[in-house]
Amino acid sequence: HATNTIKTIHGPIDAVVFDPFSPKKSALWTVQIFRDILNVMTKGGILATYSCAGIARGNIREAGFQVFDGPVVGRRAPGTIAISS
Repeated sequence: HATNTIKTIHGPIDAVVFDPFSPKKSALWTVQIFRDILNVMTKGGILATYSCAGIARGNIREAGFQVFDGPVVGRRAPGTIAISS
């Protein structure tokens, strides 16, 4: 499971593509998993995801990332780009 696997990764890593099912269907969109990801990232590392859901962006921001609109790819809404600080 991803919540356990992230704790076994020894960083630093520069980029993460976060691509689970939507926040409505997956329990992975927690502040804690984003904190765990942030802990193995380089400063200025990038987390990218297709989701722009408020709960997703709020949890990413609460974990300590700076959150921005990402590109619009095959949908009407932008994805999310988050930068570790």
